[in-house]
This record gives sequence, structure tokens and C-alpha cells, in this order.
Amino acid sequence: MINSSNKVNIALIGLDHWYTAVPLASEINKRDDTELVAIWDSHKDRAREIALSTNTQVVDDWRSIINRDDVDAIASFVKVDKNAEIITAAAEAGKHIICVKPVAMNLAEVDVISAKVKEKGIVLFPMEGYYRLIPYCKKIKELLNRKMIGDILNISIRGRDRVPIGWKDSNSSGWFGDPLRVPGGAWLDHGIYQLALVRWLLEAEPKVVQGKIAKISDVDIKNEDYGMAIYGFSNGTIVSMEYTWTFEGIHYYQIDIIGKEGMISYLNRDDKIWLTNKEKKIKWIEEKFDRSTVDYLQHFIDCIKGETKPVCTIEDAKSDLLACLAFYEAANKGKKINIYVNKNL
Repeated sequence: MINSSNKVNIALIGLDHWYTAVPLASEINKRDDTELVAIWDSHKDRAREIALSTNTQVVDDWRSIINRDDVDAIASFVKVDKNAEIITAAAEAGKHIICVKPVAMNLAEVDVISAKVKEKGIVLFPMEGYYRLIPYCKKIKELLNRKMIGDILNISIRGRDRVPIGWKDSNSSGWFGDPLRVPGGAWLDHGIYQLALVRWLLEAEPKVVQGKIAKISDVDIKNEDYGMAIYGFSNGTIVSMEYTWTFEGIHYYQIDIIGKEGMISYLNRDDKIWLTNKEKKIKWIEEKFDRSTVDYLQHFIDCIKGETKPVCTIEDAKSDLLACLAFYEAANKGKKINIYVNKNL
């Protein structure tokens, strides 16, 4: 249910994850079918800066936003340790939600959120679902569904990036590297996207995990800046995910999928997919996959209006966080950890 103007009125709560929150505010503001009606942030100067550029109202207390009749949805991009409280309150008030990943610090918090989302029948889109909307990921899904490389044996994902900063032009990583604010560092920052992606690609669940984490650089973070996970999935596929914040060059991302009859590979620097089949023929998929065309806001709006189903849900958010926390347990204990997915979530 949206307001009588047929616009989706969205309030932005928190700019901590500013990499997403700031462009999202701009996108909401420029569309004809959405309106940014309020902004709250724990740093008023940041809220005023974004409000000035979007001609939006700044509020002093996020709670005042939750029960406003003119707010249809909230975008919560606070630190992870604050997110559960805010989105649970928003769900209680019947507001649709798009929010930071992971949605909470632990599984107990996710259970509370999930119960409220189901009770109120609202849409919650966790940002880890973003990759399921990226054109090259959708193309890979299509190729796998067509059995272009046969049964999947292995998926290998590698990502290299620099340490995130707490705000534009900051010299500090802020909350991103603080274990009191987020339950993981470099590996979680990127790995949770890939867990959501791989679970969707394979239509299977991770069952066992082992891995390593390390602190390599001397930057001001307490969480790891390097992580390597190896998952065994319910369909027999082995999935490896390696991420680091120690790379000072341009963001690097590669996914290789090996099947019994071929291989699919994507490298972000080429922004193309290449496919080999059992005859060893190499084929470039003649499409240019522009990530700037990923309109997760449109998807969110379509879900609110009942025109499509969310590609990622609170149930996915719990499965993703469960698998992430199991990885950290495995890395810290130096042994394999079994992952038990609650199918009745």
C-alpha cells in the first residue's frame, strides 16, 4: 500500500554505509515515481550535506520517521550493530525496507526481524541481493539453467579492493573495520554478496566450510583485511571465495565456474563473459554488461507495488549471515564447520 499520490515516499535512515546511501538518495530524488521525504544520520553535518543536494528535510530522531503517515518505505544504511533495532521498528510500523548488509550482527536479531516482516507482510530487500540483479550475473544464471557447461563442479571467486573509508575524503576506515559495529571485515564486506549470488546460481545451500583470515596491512582496522573460504554445497559443488582490502589498484573481481562439460568466466576489467564447451571451443558472450544499469531501486518499487517478487528476502539474509558466521568460526577454530540451514525460517 502506498500513498494516494502513487509515488513511493522513502526516508533515508543513516549514512554510515555512504557508498550505497549517498547515490541511493540521489536516485530517489531524481525519479518521478519516488520522493525522498526525510533524512536522519547520527552526524548532522552529513545529513545536512545530503539533504541540501536533494532538497530534503533533516530530522533529529529516526524514530520520528518510522510512524509518519507520508513514509511508505525506509532505506536503512546505519552501522550493522544499529540496523536490527531500526528495521524491526520500521517493520512494526508497516514500512517497506531496503537495508545494509548484513542485516544484523547475529542470527537471533535476524529471527526477530523475520518474524516482524512476516507478521506485517512488508517487503524487505537486503543489499546483498544486489548481485542477483546485475546483468552479467543474470546471464550466467541463464547459461547455467541451460546446462551450457553441464553439472557444476567448482566455483572460484576472487576480489581485491582497498580498505573502505568512513566518509568521503576521510583518512579513517570508520566502522567498517570495527568488530563491535560489524561482524566481519574484508571477507564479509564482499563475501556476503557472493554467498547470496552463489546460493541463487546453484539453487543449493552451503553445508560445510573451512577457511583462513588474516590481518596483513597496518591500517586502522581490527577486523581482518584478508579472508579465504571454501564451502561445500548441498549439490556437491565446491565454492572458494577469496577477498582482501590490501589492494590499492582498481577494484578487481573474477568468477570462474567449472562444469563437467565446460567453463564460464567473468572478469570485471573486461566486463564480458567467456564460455568454453566440451569441444574446447571458446566463445565470448557478445554483450557488454554495464553495472550502472543495475536498478535495484526499481526492483524494490516493483516489489512494493506487487508487480514482482523480491529476488532476495529476509530468509536469504539469514542463510547468508549463517554461512558467513560459520566461516569465521571455522577460520578462528582452524577446522571445518557444518552449517545447518533452518528450512522453516
